[in-house]
Amino acid sequence: MDRGLSVYDRLEQRAELGKVECELNLYNRQAEKLLREGFAVQRGFPIAGWHGQYRCKIGWRYALPHTPAWNLLEIAVSNNDELKAAMQNTDEGHVNISYDSGWSND
Repeated sequence: MDRGLSVYDRLEQRAELGKVECELNLYNRQAEKLLREGFAVQRGFPIAGWHGQYRCKIGWRYALPHTPAWNLLEIAVSNNDELKAAMQNTDEGHVNISYDSGWSND
């Protein structure tokens, strides 16, 4: 039985589009696993009718090397010239944050 795309498949699809973020519905264990693997996870509102599931923002813009999140960052950089330029321009060893992730600050 085909259960559809995994969380990682969905994240990788976004990275292949040059994106460094994604919004998905996740259970707590899924969110915790992503956190351990270097992703930033912001838990949002609960999903009606799906006990224990929340709408989450997942990001890998500031991933650390040698993590699954870093692998997705490398994919995104190879598919986004603006992100590639932002990653190459550093100020005193810090990552330039001028790249717009597309997340709202609401």
